Amino acid sequence: KSTANAGKNKKNKAENAPVVNESEKEEMEECYERVILSVLSGVGWLVQCYPETIAAEQSYVDMESFPDSSSISRILQSSRGSFRREAYNLVGKICQFAPSLILSESASHLK
Repeated sequence: KSTANAGKNKKNKAENAPVVNESEKEEMEECYERVILSVLSGVGWLVQCYPETIAAEQSYVDMESFPDSSSISRILQSSRGSFRREAYNLVGKICQFAPSLILSESASHLK
């Protein structure tokens, strides 16, 4: 009986699923691309506008909300060239303005 209900629930979900036409799908993909590119660009501007300083002992390493390396590497492997380009731009800014993030990742891989 539970198997029949599961099959029935799947059928109902498929029937109630919103139908997305081609133009709506394109619009959603463009919106997704704008969001990802904006986030990458925003993080790049963050580290550029507020660089790490030795004198003030400001470092991004302790920030838990900073993007982890797996999310950036996933974007670097994306099939979308615009994502890869902006991700490489971000990595360059991190190397220049927030080197502790790169150094902390290197140190964690050596352990």
